[in-house]
Amino acid sequence: DVVREAPVLQRVSAGDVDIDLDVGKGDFTFPFDRRLITQAVTNLVKNAHEAIETRAEAGSRPRGRILVEAAMAGVHPMIRVTDNGMGLPKENRSRLAEPYMTTRDKGTGLGLAIVKRVMEEHGGRLILEDAPPDFADGAGATVSLIFAPLPQSVSATA
Repeated sequence: DVVREAPVLQRVSAGDVDIDLDVGKGDFTFPFDRRLITQAVTNLVKNAHEAIETRAEAGSRPRGRILVEAAMAGVHPMIRVTDNGMGLPKENRSRLAEPYMTTRDKGTGLGLAIVKRVMEEHGGRLILEDAPPDFADGAGATVSLIFAPLPQSVSATA
């Protein structure tokens, strides 16, 4: 439900961008702070939209696309946001999650730092990668939230 709800505001404000959801055929539940994870996913979708706007301003105009996915990656719940925006810099990529580190003129450099901190509080991690080759010909970025493995007592189907 969190993954389904988080992109709603961006859908309203981003009529020029297709925001698709892939939450698999099953549901999986695990303990997390709903407010914090909703904030994290909303932030990632907002960042993806801004990366698409930046790419458009630079003259590249294919229709913007954001894919928000939730699935199990082995025993780890995972949420992933992929976009066809400007992509991530190769150099100092890992520093993008540091406080006040930004590549945008108007960015605060706090968004990914907050997401990273939320994931650390959940025993998980944040992964920054290029978009996969089968998504918009590899243009853009993928940001994954990988949660701690599920305990045996929590059921998961995905």
